[in-house]
Amino acid sequence: MNIWELDKLFLFIAFIIPGFISIKAYEILIPTEAKDSSKQVIDALTYSCINYALMSWFILEVEAGSLSSAHPSMYKLFYLFVLFISPIILVLLWKKIRCFAFFSRECTPSDTETLGLCLFSKAMVMGHYYAKNWRKNYE
Repeated sequence: MNIWELDKLFLFIAFIIPGFISIKAYEILIPTEAKDSSKQVIDALTYSCINYALMSWFILEVEAGSLSSAHPSMYKLFYLFVLFISPIILVLLWKKIRCFAFFSRECTPSDTETLGLCLFSKAMVMGHYYAKNWRKNYE
């Protein structure tokens, strides 16, 4: 089994790269502790599947039409958007959704800008502020 065959390389690009883009964009927006790379591969695959699930209607419409033969450059741009741009847009939307009062508790713009935290629920807290305090208490 050769991993450098074109079909295996295509599957890697299609199902891992959008997820890694999502992970890195999320890490830039909300600082978190680094995860093990083996766990990141599974997360990347999951985020890619979510990306494709949310973009599936658009993908089906493009594939059902004659865009690939009528406008090949637009067809390529669409898939570049699906692979590279939509994961970043989904991360930005996720960050906005997490900061709505309905989904968070005590999330204000100053909190998210200065401390990098939003509370998604009472049980889950993300952000470097709490991680820093946790390290102070347990060192």
